Amino acid sequence: MAADHVPGKSAGSGEKRIEPLAEAHVAEVVRLERVCFTDPWSAGAFLEEIRRDSAQSHLRVLIQDGAVRAYSIAWFVADEGHLANLAVAPGYRRQGFARDLLEDLVAEARRRETASVWLEVRVSNEGAIALYRGYGFVPAGIRKNYYRREHEDALLMVLALGPEEAKRVLVQPQARRTAATDQAGDP
Repeated sequence: MAADHVPGKSAGSGEKRIEPLAEAHVAEVVRLERVCFTDPWSAGAFLEEIRRDSAQSHLRVLIQDGAVRAYSIAWFVADEGHLANLAVAPGYRRQGFARDLLEDLVAEARRRETASVWLEVRVSNEGAIALYRGYGFVPAGIRKNYYRREHEDALLMVLALGPEEAKRVLVQPQARRTAATDQAGDP
């Protein structure tokens, strides 16, 4: 699959592009994962996702100046998408990289005719919550003690991709939370 050009440039840096996560990216992604998360995925977990080559997976990296600056991991099950991970290198935050990856994910969700995209985010991560809200995600519930190591709750958020899905999400939030939990599994 060819790399997708992402319009625009970061302040003082070269063009950025989004491409599928490949084995060649794993070392950089693992370094980024360890900087961004207190309970990081292992290299083996990323390699397993890549090697699975599942039609359900959407694994992306954002490259700038030849280096991985951000990445996202998402899955599609039935008519739902689930954003499992999105990370941006600390020195490259607030430059639109997370938004670029979200736009890529939503474009893929629309291509697959997915009704909604779900995610969990730490309740203390105000910056990420603001980013997701700005993109149209709305709170759909709380997952108690989701981040077990820190005993922190997660805010469950959803982006409805059509008027019928929005109606379903707003009318039946408990049923949707249960379906998302059952399909996404334990991180």
